[in-house]
Amino acid sequence: MYDLMLPLHIVLISLMLLLLNVETTAQVMASSGVPMNTRFWRRLHMMGYHTLMVAVVATGILLAMETGDLKKGGWLHTKLGVFLVLLALGSMVGRRWKRPMTPKDKPMLFLMDVAVVMLSLALVYLAMNKPF
Repeated sequence: MYDLMLPLHIVLISLMLLLLNVETTAQVMASSGVPMNTRFWRRLHMMGYHTLMVAVVATGILLAMETGDLKKGGWLHTKLGVFLVLLALGSMVGRRWKRPMTPKDKPMLFLMDVAVVMLSLALVYLAMNKPF
């Protein structure tokens, strides 16, 4: 089961992060004045991001139970904290589609995109090295 769940978990996380990066890039384009179909992006966020988020959490819990890391804690609790911050950023990205984008939103959108990438790298580091 572990051999099936680990690649699935990695693919789901990759898709979720890719979707977040594409959405923030589209929001930067929308703030530059490029016409966007915001209804499409809101639906994509609701159907794609939320579905991937549930699948990532479910496979992560199954992996943690199977490996016994759920009882040990340590690095897993840190990884869950980083993941919760990433989920909060994802909900901020989704809420941004509900109002019109302006050029003054650009710096914050760039920072959100950088934050998503940095948190993703932190998740990978914690999962690969299990530092504590």
